[in-house]
Amino acid sequence: MTDVAGPRRGLHVTRPLAAVLSIAASLAACGGGADPSSDGVIFRVSPVDPTSIVYIIPLGNLNPPGHTLPTSHIYLNNRQDFVTPPPRSPVLAPADGEVKFIFRSGAEAKIGIKTDRVTYHLAHVELDGNIREGTAVTAGQRIGVTGSTSLGIDLGVINEDRTVFFVNPARYTDEERHGDAPLQYFEEPLRSQLYARVRRLGQDRNGRFDFDQSGRLAGNWFLEGLSASESSQPSGWPKQLAFVYDNYDPASIRVSVGGTLPLVGAFAVQPGALDPKDVTVTSGKVTYRLLVSAPTAGPGRQVGVLIVQMVAAERTRVEITVGETLVDADFTGAAKTYIR
Repeated sequence: MTDVAGPRRGLHVTRPLAAVLSIAASLAACGGGADPSSDGVIFRVSPVDPTSIVYIIPLGNLNPPGHTLPTSHIYLNNRQDFVTPPPRSPVLAPADGEVKFIFRSGAEAKIGIKTDRVTYHLAHVELDGNIREGTAVTAGQRIGVTGSTSLGIDLGVINEDRTVFFVNPARYTDEERHGDAPLQYFEEPLRSQLYARVRRLGQDRNGRFDFDQSGRLAGNWFLEGLSASESSQPSGWPKQLAFVYDNYDPASIRVSVGGTLPLVGAFAVQPGALDPKDVTVTSGKVTYRLLVSAPTAGPGRQVGVLIVQMVAAERTRVEITVGETLVDADFTGAAKTYIR
């Protein structure tokens, strides 16, 4: 699925992210995350007018290199494409809270607002002048307008009562370690109105971003030598690799390559390919033909072949050969090692 709302954490961070962050289907049909309604709804207002939302991209979007790993936030898109002029719609606070951080990139910003229970964050917002760190906001209060560099805004939730499994959690920020599905936090009927705009097949309208499985190929990988502290920074994005699933069609395997290897992108694979969750050390060399994929469309032409072999539970050898007709390849001296 193409990321249409900008690069992964692509807004300028004015202070260390870890330091700041350490502080139409029914709910029953929507998987992922805990049910917040058991102890009170949090979001009472949509960040943008629901009638202006063209579609919502759920958790798990891919767009290397910025979003090589599946995204832990969603996208509320209020225009169809970049040809359409940006509408500059008002952006409202969905819940009461206090502004805890603002990261700026040109005219746009990413803003984090802490409530009693969670911290929610909105990105690609041109903030009003009265919105600063420490400002108290109320549900429905205007905080700015939608920007022009994306098709809408990002919305994410950090729930410190929820811990997402990653094989090596030290490589992730709180946005991933404690990320949750935002739409389930809205009150009804707003919740159902928003779920109805999600672009995803199947009953689960939330999507997911957590595919790591210990001792299996499924999930996120990092080039050997990349430190944990650099793993989530822009300099680390080209050294990421993921064997995951499409956030539009969750039955479809996706190989997401951030760089270092000869091809960069999120690729579909050939029919009948071995599922990454079934690949272990005993599988030996596994071949994936890399196919161009597009949102809501099936696999396209082949651009290369990726071969991978797990040499230990958390260590794998990977090589890509570029080509439209290859069906297999052998490892050479160009192979790279990726670890958790």
